[in-house]
Amino acid sequence: MRLPGKEHHLKLLTFLVVALGAVAFVYSALRVNSAQLDRRFLLLAVITVIFGSRITVQIPLIKSYISVSDTFIFLIMMMFGGEAAV
Repeated sequence: MRLPGKEHHLKLLTFLVVALGAVAFVYSALRVNSAQLDRRFLLLAVITVIFGSRITVQIPLIKSYISVSDTFIFLIMMMFGGEAAV
């Protein structure tokens, strides 16, 4: 059964985003320097997973919010590199 126009495009877009995310994850997992990952990384990863999505901060002068997990991911990226952040 063929989906109507917009629903079909949405399903296709969802599939493409998931597929590209999986490719990025595998690529990063193969390239990450495991010797660089230490207790600090593990602590930040655990905090990000447990608390990150539950806490949001409003961006000043804009009616928008950012989750703390976004902040932790950028922190991990700066400390350990892009592969570790993915």
